[in-house]
Amino acid sequence: MWQVIYEELKDQNLEIVSVALDTAGSEAVAARIRPAADPPPPLQRLRGWGDAEWSRQAAPQYPCLIDEEHVVADLYGMNNVPMAVWIDEAGRIVRPAEPAGVSDHFRRMDAETFAIPDDDAEALLANRRLYVDALRDWVRNGAESEYALDPGEVLARLRPPPRTTSAVLPTSG
Repeated sequence: MWQVIYEELKDQNLEIVSVALDTAGSEAVAARIRPAADPPPPLQRLRGWGDAEWSRQAAPQYPCLIDEEHVVADLYGMNNVPMAVWIDEAGRIVRPAEPAGVSDHFRRMDAETFAIPDDDAEALLANRRLYVDALRDWVRNGAESEYALDPGEVLARLRPPPRTTSAVLPTSG
């Protein structure tokens, strides 16, 4: 679906590079680097795209790379997919790795049918719209965009959690 956004913004100097993090290589992702023929409605809802976006889907015309060793993920601090990093024309990170308009609302999806409660589907769609609108604003306004982070904020978001943070939950005695 990013092809829709690319088509809209490419003449405004937006470049998209997609990176598949798959240790199985190109054979494993080849079928996924093209639009879904006719995704079922529950899957459309889950991805957070509206009917207008789905009707304009197309194969990507931007570079699609396969990172078998997760080098890009390590370099940019990506820990899940989809993630996005905004980089300006000077090569500076404007927004470090963050979910690309996705939220945890997908967790209540039925794994067999892809059905998702209406409230969660609406939240996914709203999150996707907010993210894409922020991207549009940044493409249009560059460093003046309210969504372009200053270098200090970028660094703060790049820092790992403090060592005092523990993944171990306390037990009750």
